[in-house]
Amino acid sequence: RRTQQTIGVPSPSISLAIDWLEQQCPRISTELRALVHNDIGAHNLLIDNEHLSGILDWELAAIDHPALDLGYARDWISQVVPWERFMSQYRDEGGPSFSSLELDFYTLWAAIRIYVLLINARAAIAAGLIRDMEVVYTAADAIPWVVRRINYVLNIVLQSN
Repeated sequence: RRTQQTIGVPSPSISLAIDWLEQQCPRISTELRALVHNDIGAHNLLIDNEHLSGILDWELAAIDHPALDLGYARDWISQVVPWERFMSQYRDEGGPSFSSLELDFYTLWAAIRIYVLLINARAAIAAGLIRDMEVVYTAADAIPWVVRRINYVLNIVLQSN
């Protein structure tokens, strides 16, 4: 919350999303833990002959709630296969079941996390600490997209819970 207030893009939806996440924390199970990638997505999958042969870039890995990776990847998964069908296959292959609240929580959490990373990068760029043009472009280009994504996910979350 402090990062949003000091260097974030002023947005009532960001504040509302953070409030909703804080309100839901007591309802999210802390019992289930697993190794999570924390940046899982098509950009970190190694595919060989249409088969997954590896997952790359584990520098952000941690022990956390397994729904975190699902929430993070939910947007791009939904572009490839209907979410319900993916989750059914996920459970059929031995993945744990999660409540819709847990999945919604970690989907919104992931979007807020990306937002915070981007606004921190923007602050570092403004302070002259980052001069990499790829990072500059990403921070400038992606923040409006992430804010729109947060608005979209927040709308779904508020309607379903």
